[in-house]
Amino acid sequence: MAEEYSMKPEQLVEQVKSILGANLRSIVLYGSGATGDFVENQSDYNLLMLTQQLGFFELKSLAEPIRAWVKDGNPPPFLFTERSFRNSADVFPLEVIEMQERHRLLFGEDLISNIKPSLANLRHQLEYEFKSKLNQLRSHYLASNGRPKELVNLMVDSLASFLALGRGALRLLGEPVPAEKLEAVRRLSQRLDFSPEPLEIIAAIKAGRPQQSESGAEQLFQRYLSTLETISEGIDQQLHSGGK
Repeated sequence: MAEEYSMKPEQLVEQVKSILGANLRSIVLYGSGATGDFVENQSDYNLLMLTQQLGFFELKSLAEPIRAWVKDGNPPPFLFTERSFRNSADVFPLEVIEMQERHRLLFGEDLISNIKPSLANLRHQLEYEFKSKLNQLRSHYLASNGRPKELVNLMVDSLASFLALGRGALRLLGEPVPAEKLEAVRRLSQRLDFSPEPLEIIAAIKAGRPQQSESGAEQLFQRYLSTLETISEGIDQQLHSGGK
């Protein structure tokens, strides 16, 4: 669960502007913080900062305000030069698409809306990310030795990544993508024939509405893992068969 924030994005923007001056090209707030579904103490403020130059000197000058930003409970911003970000759309197509769909310009020019990520690159990223994160989930389970509290934390911490990948799968399958992440999973479940209930339970736990005691953590993890494996297999079958 995210901590309560006292430092707002606009405050960090002012500090970064004063440090970088004309070198700063754009600052974008994206995700739930840029739309109407931000939930205080649960959602994150996600920022993209684009500069003309980004070397050691720029990083060192930004270190203090960004340390304060992260210490306040926020994720570190994505930092790119404008050119590097444009050339990264083939590597991070899912992130670029998510930013394009849900963003608000806080400073400078909108340098992301006209980028056109490739759906082929999105497919490759989606398959790689889903399978990699599944393997990480299995490895972390082994490391937890089945301890209930660690299992609950593992499920809660991994949920956001899998929800984002589910949204990406909907795009590749040619389906409309709801703004609300759980609604997107429910729509994906209709296409790939799985129950979204384990993900809904974990989302409720993350939101501070416990649906299951720690004594049932291993059973919930078993259902969670099985559901994710079903989604992964379904994505493979749909995409490799030409899928719509």
